[in-house]
Amino acid sequence: MKRISVVALWAISIVLALGVGYGSRRVLAQENTGGQGATAEKYPADVFPDTRSRSPKATKDEMLNDDDKAAFDNAVSKGPVAYEGWNGIRLHIPAVHTDYRNAIQTLDKEVGDSRYQNLAMIIGARFADDESDWNNHVKLSEKSLPREAVAVLKDGKDTKGLDEKDAALIQFGREMFQDKKVSSKTFADAERLFGRRKTYALIQIMIFFNGSGYLLHAYDYHLAPGEPHPFSNQ
Repeated sequence: MKRISVVALWAISIVLALGVGYGSRRVLAQENTGGQGATAEKYPADVFPDTRSRSPKATKDEMLNDDDKAAFDNAVSKGPVAYEGWNGIRLHIPAVHTDYRNAIQTLDKEVGDSRYQNLAMIIGARFADDESDWNNHVKLSEKSLPREAVAVLKDGKDTKGLDEKDAALIQFGREMFQDKKVSSKTFADAERLFGRRKTYALIQIMIFFNGSGYLLHAYDYHLAPGEPHPFSNQ
């Protein structure tokens, strides 16, 4: 009986040890994936869990000189957004990060209407299959941009029945990104509806977000756990 008891205690101790070890590894895994635990996405080996991309989080220590460090400090002073998505990737060259940030802010001011700012942004994102910016700006535009326009853009539907400006901008994006040529009529419609200067700005916003989407693809950027995948071909 004593021998059986010793064997039983020995077996129990092994089970407990394994359980503790498993628990420790699980906690570590949660820490490495932002605390998401069992619901966390399993990333490829070359993707950093904290950035959800192939780009590690930028640090001041990697900056090459005092100008770099000053630009880095200025960028991160804007808050956590400096580390997110394509902002975080560009932060490794902080002057580039700042130039891009300033450019999009200037273009937004030129347009001056959040409805068309956000529509131009999601047009660029849609034709890069950039789900991150799509999700973000579809949500930001809930009060300004009709959901019908969002659905037409997302699903490639006919623009008939949409507001004239929404339809013209969507058509412009389709021709520019899909056809690689904007027709004279579509270009003239844009300038008639938005004016020459705002058309400049809207085109560049579309291109900015399209290019930023491809930057995310290059670094295999992943959505946060639980964030929806809006495009059926993803």
